[in-house]
Amino acid sequence: MLSYLALMLAAAATLYYAPSIGLLSFLILSMWHFGRDRILYLPDKPHAFFIMGRGIVVVTAPFVFAPVETTAFIELTKRLLGNPAAAAWSADDGQRALQFTFIAGVVAEVVWWLRCWRHKETVVALCCAAEMILLCLAAAILNPVFYVGLYFLCFHSWVALAQRLKTTEWSEAVRSAFGLHCDDGPLAWLSWVLI
Repeated sequence: MLSYLALMLAAAATLYYAPSIGLLSFLILSMWHFGRDRILYLPDKPHAFFIMGRGIVVVTAPFVFAPVETTAFIELTKRLLGNPAAAAWSADDGQRALQFTFIAGVVAEVVWWLRCWRHKETVVALCCAAEMILLCLAAAILNPVFYVGLYFLCFHSWVALAQRLKTTEWSEAVRSAFGLHCDDGPLAWLSWVLI
């Protein structure tokens, strides 16, 4: 938790003093973090290229499918920072860069599906494809805030919880699931205070 908090503070300082670098670093870290979800439930660990590809699609989808709302978020972030250097972020250039990044992530995803299919991992290929198609549809249909909430509730948190529920003994599974909330509690409480 301390290392995570240190990273958060470093990211906040970078965001304030060098907004473009801070935003880019935040996006890259988020892509890596959410791309790693797949490691927890796949039998074979994907290469870092495919981990990043999944994370790219998860993170950039709202920027591609809801550019008005996400641009408003960036504008709000710039105002909250109160730093003139934050105005250097160009919404148009940023959107184009994120759209290009999204396409690169989709290409990496398709390569991953084909790789799984070639290695006779048909179920893995179909599940990963279905997951990504559902996430892109959700990003296209929902407000970005609801998309992020849906991702956290249905994918990100479930993966972490499922890891703890692998035990066959019910009482141990409940204790392990409760332990997840105890482990993540301090970060969640801090988030509520900041919000």
